[in-house]
Amino acid sequence: MMSFFSENRTPVLVVFLLVSFLLLLSFQVRVPDAGVRLQTTLLAICSPVARSSAGLVDGFGSIWRNYLHLQDLSRENRALKRRLVHFQVENQLLQEADREGERLRGLLDLQGRVERPTLAARVISLELAGPFRVAVLNRGHGSGIRVNDGVITPAGVVGRITAASSGMSKVQFITDPSSAAAAVVARTRVQGMVVGRDVNRVEMQYVSALAEVEEGDEVTTSGLDGIYPGGFKVGSVTRVGDGEGLQKRIEITTAVDFWTLEEVLVLLAGPAEDEPGEGGS
Repeated sequence: MMSFFSENRTPVLVVFLLVSFLLLLSFQVRVPDAGVRLQTTLLAICSPVARSSAGLVDGFGSIWRNYLHLQDLSRENRALKRRLVHFQVENQLLQEADREGERLRGLLDLQGRVERPTLAARVISLELAGPFRVAVLNRGHGSGIRVNDGVITPAGVVGRITAASSGMSKVQFITDPSSAAAAVVARTRVQGMVVGRDVNRVEMQYVSALAEVEEGDEVTTSGLDGIYPGGFKVGSVTRVGDGEGLQKRIEITTAVDFWTLEEVLVLLAGPAEDEPGEGGS
């Protein structure tokens, strides 16, 4: 019995107070003055419990309102995150469109400065890691491209066309080991032949050991090979050393970054008859 009261102390106390209050009311009806005194005493006893109960109710209501408010905030937060992701994607697309527009403006400006027909093309495939350093363009002989047409960008020389079909063509970069281009040191007019060595590196050969060449010198095409017009930038000298015999060994970092190549200009040579690799019969 004692364990029942100890385990249910609060409910028993509430029941006791309620019963006492009812008895007080019935007693007040029979004895008015005594009822008032008892009612005052009972109210004094019950008021702390009433205040506690009211506080519990108010506290629970406040907790429930806060919970609902947090649910609303959570939904708003998820919606804001979705909008943020959407805006971030849009921003990236706009930035990429701006970069592409800048590159195309550069090509358009270059077209206006080149004194021969040109054709803009996009790189659709790039091979730099293997023994060959080439790219595939989205234009071919159907657009007027022919084998041995030169390929350039606003930064400098890219390479030459080595094969073309009706809708695509292949470019051999100047950095390809089997590539060669006639070049000149812009400052001293020293002539030589540029051959491929690495992805963004070429070497200038057949330069006399007595020739004046320094690190930092700019190297451009000379136009003597018949593929590239003179004056297009090849790159800058990064090392000058002794070569075989009485020749210098000149290493050049290319002006074009071939890892990031996307659009190019093809220097059109005009119609040609039955060129190899063109896809004709």
